[in-house]
Amino acid sequence: MNYIIFDLEWNQCPAGKEKENKRLPFEIIEIGAVKADEHLQILDRFSTLISPQVYQKLHYKVREMSKLTSGDLQNCPDFKTAVTDFLTWCGTDYRFCTWGCLDIMELQRNLQFFKVKHRFAQPLIYYDIQKLLHLSVDDGSQPLSSLSHAVEYLGLEISQPFHRAVHDAEYTLQVMQHMDFAYWSQYYSIDTYYAPSTKSEEISVTFPTYSKYISRKFSSRERAFLDREVTSMRCHICGCEMQPLIPWFSDNPRLYYGAGLCRQHGLHRLKIKVRKTFNNKTFIIKITVPTDASGIQAIRLRQEQLRERRKEKRHKPD
Repeated sequence: MNYIIFDLEWNQCPAGKEKENKRLPFEIIEIGAVKADEHLQILDRFSTLISPQVYQKLHYKVREMSKLTSGDLQNCPDFKTAVTDFLTWCGTDYRFCTWGCLDIMELQRNLQFFKVKHRFAQPLIYYDIQKLLHLSVDDGSQPLSSLSHAVEYLGLEISQPFHRAVHDAEYTLQVMQHMDFAYWSQYYSIDTYYAPSTKSEEISVTFPTYSKYISRKFSSRERAFLDREVTSMRCHICGCEMQPLIPWFSDNPRLYYGAGLCRQHGLHRLKIKVRKTFNNKTFIIKITVPTDASGIQAIRLRQEQLRERRKEKRHKPD
């Protein structure tokens, strides 16, 4: 199996968010990638600019970051041609690697918008190198949110400008080469652009230090929380139902917290993320992590702070 480390550059509505096409907020204008073997050695490179069809004028931030102009894109292939060439170049036995999760999502959104008939295997497994680097470092330093910050943090040579797709793909590969990728790759990511449709398609995965559950799609958040599996608290290690210590609570409609006790494997903290699909259906991602007494106390403190804020709001004079 090969690794396809790819990066996308995209344009957005130059007239502002209120005038954007809601089905395509970001239009891909460049694809860059490197193909690496199982030893992370480069086999080939892919790079193409793309002529935009929706936002033909470049947003000023895109011009500043990429140093591209509208003229640079005029005689380039359209997205359908470019992405077909890219997917053919990828081959048949590969796994995607990206910096963060956005490129995977935007690739699929552009495929859907431009009616390119290609559907990846579901669930789509890939490697989020930003997440893997965070896991491998874990030294309490500030988040390595940008690729340029990560390259600087790791002391890698900066030989090419950032924010050009093939250069960023090459830097991402260098980050992979710097870590023990054979070990950290067990923490793979699961794309949710196409969330599970039925109960049989729901995903439960156990990683060494946490577990993840991805529900099927529901018509609303309220319907999702009527499902017993969505609100269950299961042990990360044995999967058995735990005794709830802190029932689910939330300080916003998209994020819920809770805690439970497994009699055999101890304390766990849990988080539910409420997500929307591209067609406005609701699904949830539930993360379960073993913890200790201080972790439980942190959740109790969050719950108490929420109660105090709500109390102050109720008693605030009009």
